[in-house]
Amino acid sequence: MELCSGGDLFEHIVNNGPCSESQAALMFKELIVVIKYCHEKGVVHRDIKPENVFLTSSGKMKLADFGLAAWITIGKLSGLVGSPVYVAPEVLVGDYSEKVDIWSVGVLLHVLLVGELPFQANTKEAIDEAHKKENLNINSGIQETISLPARDLLRRMLTRDASLRLSADEVLRHPWFICHTKQLWKPTSNKHKERKVLEDLSNQLASPKLEVNANKFCRAF
Repeated sequence: MELCSGGDLFEHIVNNGPCSESQAALMFKELIVVIKYCHEKGVVHRDIKPENVFLTSSGKMKLADFGLAAWITIGKLSGLVGSPVYVAPEVLVGDYSEKVDIWSVGVLLHVLLVGELPFQANTKEAIDEAHKKENLNINSGIQETISLPARDLLRRMLTRDASLRLSADEVLRHPWFICHTKQLWKPTSNKHKERKVLEDLSNQLASPKLEVNANKFCRAF
């Protein structure tokens, strides 16, 4: 197997804390591309967590441990698998699709951006209940430290309704990703202008469909 001398993502988070949004987007994009490839080939990982993401010496991400992976067949998947804090709510019910991977990477992105899990609980039972019933308030508390587009992406990845949850391809087409990974976003000292642009983008993102001209909003900075 390929040597990944950079350790795993969990170790990276512990040692370095939260990433900037630009750093998180560039790192996270590699993981989403892998997940998109797997889903296109009919494979669901089912156990995405920082301990299963390794880093090369240059910082490239490698998704590992496919021991719980399954083929996407006709109908839904079943089986209670995965790590409690990263498992999607529908897994707990036992009827799910490849969208469970999107939930897991959504939790991982939340940790990368704010340094905390989106749902706080002390026991597995409490974590399960939070995933099944608790509404994530993405616009209060520590989430206020990240941009509105980042919060919108997290909201769309961590929705309990799997039919509304983004696919891997839709995640890659989200304006937050496009702005940061294509280096179109240029920070400005004009906080009023920046706030207005973010508010406009947030209003556009309120639509269920991702029909937003990301270039327009990114270049407005």
